[in-house]
Amino acid sequence: MPIMLRVIKGPMKGKSFALKKSTMFLGRSSKNDIQIRDTTISRKQIKLFLLGSKLFVEDLKSTNGTKLNGIPIVPGEGVEVGESDMLTMGDTVVQITGVEQGKVFPGSWPITTAAKAEKQEEQAETKERRSLARNMQLVVELGELLKEGLSLHNLCEKVLDFLLVSLPRIDRATLTLFNPDDSAITTIVSRTRSGQKEVLSPYSREILEKTLKTGKSIRMSNTQYEPPANLSDSIGILKIKSLMCVPMISNKQVRGAIYVDSLKRPYAFRKEDLMLLNALSGPVAIAAENALLTGQAP
Repeated sequence: MPIMLRVIKGPMKGKSFALKKSTMFLGRSSKNDIQIRDTTISRKQIKLFLLGSKLFVEDLKSTNGTKLNGIPIVPGEGVEVGESDMLTMGDTVVQITGVEQGKVFPGSWPITTAAKAEKQEEQAETKERRSLARNMQLVVELGELLKEGLSLHNLCEKVLDFLLVSLPRIDRATLTLFNPDDSAITTIVSRTRSGQKEVLSPYSREILEKTLKTGKSIRMSNTQYEPPANLSDSIGILKIKSLMCVPMISNKQVRGAIYVDSLKRPYAFRKEDLMLLNALSGPVAIAAENALLTGQAP
């Protein structure tokens, strides 16, 4: 499966382009490998290139600049991009897919570009190690809480407190319990960053039910650019910009879910944030299963 660039917004919405070479140029001019007919982008806007199995994008000092997931790219520097990342160029938004399975083309790259990319990779690895260390610390702390014999409700309150402190981009967080015998969904605890206690709809029910049904995690970086089939009415009504929902699984049974969202900003959650939720979900799932077996669940 080749790496694909799918135009999801702009004059050429719906068009898709395959990355057929190790280095390709994109811009308004027909001389580019990929021509985007949009007057708001430069004649030569960006360069896409592969280093090993990693894909990078470089803004070629374009007039209006290029944004990766809403963050401006510094011109002249290669920035690594990943699966489902969004590139905004003028009025055009392009989504990148197939990076994880993409073909690696043979070729050579300038030493200066390779050196930049290597440095950025080292910086990314350092940041990832710090993030993983923080996440592991949270999981260890949660394990200690389990030893204290807290009630399920108190444990869940602690978990949401952890999340709100660790992920400042969360606006709302909810932890629900799921009984597989009757498919009943029970909200154990909800939190909002504003401290609002009674929230009419603390989560997107459709997203939560999908997670409980499939047992798979969901992360939407920017709901504005999600395919309509992935969205629900509640996402639009509640004006949810980005969200994550992970199942709590114990003994191959879905026991509930952890749900968080951001109402203020898109691209609020990263892949490592989803990893954190998944790591926290396991111990809570065990506590939820014990509560169900002993009849102590709400």
